[in-house]
Amino acid sequence: MISPALTEAVRRIAPGVPLPDAAPPDAGRLGLAIAGIGLLVEGLSDEAHALLSGRFAGWTRMTDHAAPIRIHVSWLDAPYRDPGLGREEEYRLEDSGLLRGRASVATRLAEPVVEAAVARDPAFIGQEVENVLRLVVAGRLLASGGLLLHAGAAALDQGAVVFPAASGTGKTTLVRELQTAGLEPLGDDMVALLPGTNGWTVHAVPFTGERTLRGRSKPLTLLAVHPLRRGPGPRLEPLTGGVAAAALANQTLGLALFPEFADTGLATAARIVRSVPVERLHRSLGDDAADLLRIRHGGSR
Repeated sequence: MISPALTEAVRRIAPGVPLPDAAPPDAGRLGLAIAGIGLLVEGLSDEAHALLSGRFAGWTRMTDHAAPIRIHVSWLDAPYRDPGLGREEEYRLEDSGLLRGRASVATRLAEPVVEAAVARDPAFIGQEVENVLRLVVAGRLLASGGLLLHAGAAALDQGAVVFPAASGTGKTTLVRELQTAGLEPLGDDMVALLPGTNGWTVHAVPFTGERTLRGRSKPLTLLAVHPLRRGPGPRLEPLTGGVAAAALANQTLGLALFPEFADTGLATAARIVRSVPVERLHRSLGDDAADLLRIRHGGSR
């Protein structure tokens, strides 16, 4: 790319010489706002920029130099080889950096600029960059008193309820059934919890899960936490104390990956369960959980 100063000098000396158009100021850069965190991804090819703009539609924003976190992407030229990883807990920390996990690398997550290396494989670019973003967001939320939670979520009249649960427990099935019953889905795999002016708030995030079940609403007040369990129901089982906090902490992303923030994350989970009801939702496929939640929390969205 020819610099603007050089372009101007050539035009003055040889006005008839054709020059390539200067790249727009935001070429190769994509601005995002996720769970209150501003992100600026740099170093993107045109193809990657177009792909990610679509993948994160609804969370994109105008880029600017004041973005609090810059993520500079470099590209691995070696062909992508799936190492059989991909689960969040199979990432590893080495030399204060985050290594592997579908060939993604991010270092110095506590710094204003995060370096990320991504496999140059068109079939995986979107997922690779999402892996990096998810980990950066998880770490920053832990550090600032929030949580990125492995959970489904749905909205009711007064706010939102979240359903923390491990993979395969039925989060997607539940959220899809609630959507069919008229409740607004906020996500079927991940949501963020942040402290708000009048309590805790639930934020949809653009990470994994079914896109048709991914909300883009403004933050909603957290009404309750309903850890999900398969079994006869639907019924709600109150949880208190350490059991309630563990149900939340067990589904918090990043606690094992960022030991420097583990105590902060556990304290955040304890504060949340002291401020809202925590009731395990027992249900089987086809149970009418929507009516149970409406009776418990009132109305629907």
